[in-house]
Amino acid sequence: MVVIVDAPGVQDSNSARGAVEKNLLGEAGGVVIVSAIKRAATEKVAQEMLGERFRRQMLMDGHYAGNLAFVATCTDELTLSELRRNLEIDENVSQLDAARLRNLRTKEKIRADCYAGIQRVQAQAEESKSSDDELRSCVAPTVLTTSARDYQKLCGLLDTKIDGGPRVWTELMDTEVPKFRQWLHAQGQKASLSAIRAGEDKLRTVCQKLQDAGRGAEQGVFNRWAHNARCKVQEALCTSIEKQSAHIQNRLQKVLVGRLKVGQVQAAEAATQTMVPSCQPKGQGGMHHGTFKATAHR
Repeated sequence: MVVIVDAPGVQDSNSARGAVEKNLLGEAGGVVIVSAIKRAATEKVAQEMLGERFRRQMLMDGHYAGNLAFVATCTDELTLSELRRNLEIDENVSQLDAARLRNLRTKEKIRADCYAGIQRVQAQAEESKSSDDELRSCVAPTVLTTSARDYQKLCGLLDTKIDGGPRVWTELMDTEVPKFRQWLHAQGQKASLSAIRAGEDKLRTVCQKLQDAGRGAEQGVFNRWAHNARCKVQEALCTSIEKQSAHIQNRLQKVLVGRLKVGQVQAAEAATQTMVPSCQPKGQGGMHHGTFKATAHR
């Protein structure tokens, strides 16, 4: 089970809300930073939304190591002429290609802002600054560009006869909502496994204390009681832990890994279908060579 908690804004100066935020970060299995893509594409969201105190706490709690996600929302909201001008692309580029290019550049920008923010924290702590390559090897923020509205329309959750069809995206995977759901479930699975490991550590501690107490006792009755109690507790907890661990691993294997394989196949097929039209001559619907070169380079 995954529980999502809406935390106070990280730039909130209220000390009480700041304490709530600190406690939530310490308990959270993952952290999601959400912003509309129009803001994320034009401002230093990863730096501004993650204040110095927040970034420092994130580093202390280990969330940068795979437990952090940035989600840029509302990717179906765009004005094509404005987007072409902002991205400096040819007027013949389609709305779909322009939206994909905006998503790509937004992801690059957010990751760069994230690394720059960590380097600022290191500089303030008078630590040696890590290079971008070093940060990429140990810091892995997930960046997603999502469209909840188009996702709901493609899934049939909204009545397209009333609300109209999808505005930009025609494939579910392009909305990146399925990827976000997979990420959330993965965090839940990792939290469950961590809880099991913590339970095993506590069990060892309890058993060791019972064993030590049995060794130091002079009465044979107490020795037998401690031994029997220790064995029963260990047997019961080990059985429970094994069942939970097997259940979680089976779910992870059947659900998450299966979906990831399907997603890889679909992504590979979609990539081929997407690039074929772009490789056509410009007069036949293909991309301008400068735009194609820039997109392929990124």
